[in-house]
Amino acid sequence: MEENKPTLTDVLGKLAESLEEKKQKEELEKNKKINLWIPFGAKVGKAKAKNNYIMVDRWHSNMTRTFERAQIKDGTIMVDDVPRIITPGDIMLYKGKTPTVTIADWSTTPISPVDHFTQSQVAGYGTKGWKLLYQRLKNSVIEDKKKMSGAVIWIIIAAVIAAGYFAFKGGLLG
Repeated sequence: MEENKPTLTDVLGKLAESLEEKKQKEELEKNKKINLWIPFGAKVGKAKAKNNYIMVDRWHSNMTRTFERAQIKDGTIMVDDVPRIITPGDIMLYKGKTPTVTIADWSTTPISPVDHFTQSQVAGYGTKGWKLLYQRLKNSVIEDKKKMSGAVIWIIIAAVIAAGYFAFKGGLLG
């Protein structure tokens, strides 16, 4: 009796299909963005932002984080019945819209990007100077002269030959 064995082309076709599926899955995983999920109660819209509400990103001592909404009153916010001092330099914008403050539970002042920037510049860890230096080096790179193409060289040679021909045959030099 004859058994129906798959042919070589069938096996290769199935292998090609499985490879394509695997490549597509890998591309989807590479292109997948990591979205930070923020609870609805912590989001601050335009109306709330006008009433001095901000989103508070709290870092806890057990290395977790939560999001809350708080109102700024007299330069302070209340988080867990502890007043926290807020300055304009401490407020960042989440996705360019939502005013956000990052607060660690063990501190009464928020994590300030302004203070961190100045500390990193003083300590020499900043990248501000490197960006300027990189742009300067990138703009001052000496580029090689562009070489003349073969067509331009042949046109020049033909012009010299034609000028010589007309000069000798036309009677100027002959």
